[in-house]
Amino acid sequence: MARRFARNSKHTAVGRRHGVGIVAAALVAALSAIVPFAASTPARADVPDRFVIHVPGDARVLPQDASITIGAIGEDSLVAEPYATDDYGWFGIVAVPFDDAPWEITASSFPDTVWTLDAPPTTSELWLRADGSFAQSLALARGAYRVHVAASTNADSLRVNSDGASTTLAASGSDTWGPYFDYPVVPETSKFDVQLVAGGTDVGAAVTLNAGKFGAAWLSDAYAGARFSRAWADGYAVIHYNRADANYAGWGMHLWDGYRNDAAQGDPLVQWTKPFQPLGDEDAFGITFKIPLAADAAKMAWIIHKGDNKSVPSDQFLDIAKTGGEVWYIQDDTDSDGNAAFAAPLVTGVQSDLTKSKAIWINQDLIAWPYEASDSTGYALAYASDGGIRVDEEGIHGADRIYPITNFEMGLPADVLDGQSYLSNYNSLWLPNIGADTVKDLLRGQVVLVETRGAANAPIRATGIQIGHVLDDVYSYDGSLGVTWEGATPVISVWAPTAKDVNLLFYSNGTTERRSVRDMTFDEESGVWSIRGASSWKGKYYKLQAEVFVPSVGAVVTNETTDPYSVALATNSTRTQIVNLDDASTKPSGWDGIVKPNLNRLADSSIYELHIRDFSVGDKTVPVAARGTYGAFTYKRSDGMRHLTALAKAGMTHVHLLPAFDFATVNENKSTWIQPDLDYLRSLDADSDGQQAEVDAVRGEDPYNWGYDPYHFTAPEGSYAKTPMALGVLKSSARWCNRWGVSECAP
Repeated sequence: MARRFARNSKHTAVGRRHGVGIVAAALVAALSAIVPFAASTPARADVPDRFVIHVPGDARVLPQDASITIGAIGEDSLVAEPYATDDYGWFGIVAVPFDDAPWEITASSFPDTVWTLDAPPTTSELWLRADGSFAQSLALARGAYRVHVAASTNADSLRVNSDGASTTLAASGSDTWGPYFDYPVVPETSKFDVQLVAGGTDVGAAVTLNAGKFGAAWLSDAYAGARFSRAWADGYAVIHYNRADANYAGWGMHLWDGYRNDAAQGDPLVQWTKPFQPLGDEDAFGITFKIPLAADAAKMAWIIHKGDNKSVPSDQFLDIAKTGGEVWYIQDDTDSDGNAAFAAPLVTGVQSDLTKSKAIWINQDLIAWPYEASDSTGYALAYASDGGIRVDEEGIHGADRIYPITNFEMGLPADVLDGQSYLSNYNSLWLPNIGADTVKDLLRGQVVLVETRGAANAPIRATGIQIGHVLDDVYSYDGSLGVTWEGATPVISVWAPTAKDVNLLFYSNGTTERRSVRDMTFDEESGVWSIRGASSWKGKYYKLQAEVFVPSVGAVVTNETTDPYSVALATNSTRTQIVNLDDASTKPSGWDGIVKPNLNRLADSSIYELHIRDFSVGDKTVPVAARGTYGAFTYKRSDGMRHLTALAKAGMTHVHLLPAFDFATVNENKSTWIQPDLDYLRSLDADSDGQQAEVDAVRGEDPYNWGYDPYHFTAPEGSYAKTPMALGVLKSSARWCNRWGVSECAP
């Protein structure tokens, strides 16, 4: 029998042709047909090399001298360590035991009982029963799924619907949280619906539960649905943390998303230097963090750390519903994605985040897979034209087509790895021969790569796919994009092979809301959408409207965007202007007659870097309206230009401008600017905190920005112009730099 629990080894649709640029259409994927999935044998993509054995006993009580052993009959046994407690009693954790069967298990609280397993279990978590039998879920170990109901909730009975049969239960007992109802389950029990009832009337909505997960649920009228631990029901997440050295001094937790962070309720302010503290004393497992959750938090962001030493190198996000909100974590345990792998509970289900693309589609035949490829798992590429794929432990939903992948090998071909060493840890999944035309069709929808396990092909992992390489494989184009000119006629082209449709939205000026919609033509060979305009379009404006699949929303949407190859824009980059850079209207006087100073050797270069706004914003020898603009470079007698001229005479050959391309975060409408009070700043002491407070008060509303947030690389930034129409004045400033002895003055 194969080892079942070994760790696996190690926005818009338009864009640039090469490197995919800002192409956004997405690929992700889709598998058809719902695959049945047995609740009693949950699939797991990555199982740590640990085995968890639960022993019945008093809830949350660890017996004195607790001990568990496991081993193959006739061989030395392994002793569990560490130990912890839960609602079933207590449990121990051992290294993955032997492949050979049968196994024998003993527990100190049952000295006269030996549990014998004839074959390795299908999961890495096992519940012992007092009668010498065992189960692979908490509900089966108890013989019932326990449904807790908050005392504040008005309910006197529970109706259960399972496989078409309806059963009404009275309370089985009560605890400090309220009454609970035990619904008997058998190995064949999977999902069932529960409905609270009061006086024969339904209370709230029905809730679907899974007998193979958690084994208990908490219902309340204070929140929707079910919660799967007492801690979560009370509004907390609990993380138990174990270290091999048992030294917990100084270890705390950094928290952000999902943390309640309400000082009025006593929540501490968490900072990196002031981490969230564990509960008082250590227990047999280690230390415990009980974190108050924000209302309806789905995930909680966390890092356990001591100073800059982290328990897991990357940021962690606890999936509350998937884990139940209470987990036991052993130092350094991670899965193949670098995420914390919890010792308990067994986190069943599919590792699936279709907004992320971890596989890489290399060419029409090959996908690079970042995980182990083996004959113990299966693979499939799936497609949905309009998106909407969902992959869970029950199967894959919402696909139009599915392509099984049966050929794989470790590593990638040498010609793929040549110059791409970052792919060295990827493995090869070879697609069936579907042809370039089919591949192009798939790239216009959602594609997902799914890994499955077992005869039922139960999904264990699903991911989107990066498509840059395959786009370059099936499309070829080396022409111009953006606005080009055939005489006086503009032709507008955009490379958007993943778009289902692209239209041009035509505007007569930069501010009107009136527009006309013009169809663009798609070239299947190049992936380019284009439209031939008219000479009357010169100086007018447009946007592109693309219908495209977007991975972040998992659906086809209609986006509107400017042209990524814009050379001129409306104020605040809202529209692309149709201009001809060779037209006289874009050239300052003398542009065509510029003669650059000679540069005999590149080694003779002497480069001066400056920021366009900072160069003149405080120069009182520049007219106020021109300060901080391109136009400041045209004032030869200003202090700044006299300084540059002197530098040129002294040997400076080049001026390197900090980003002058269009960037995103400065409002080009200068009437909106709010700036710090410079006189007030000058009045403050050098060691005062007032300067930072004054600047912070207008951050985001002032024009200060070095420009490292590019929006359009080929258009000039409008906030540096007296008016946002910046093309001509940028050329003018460059011309004056050349006139005064500088070989190059450019971004």
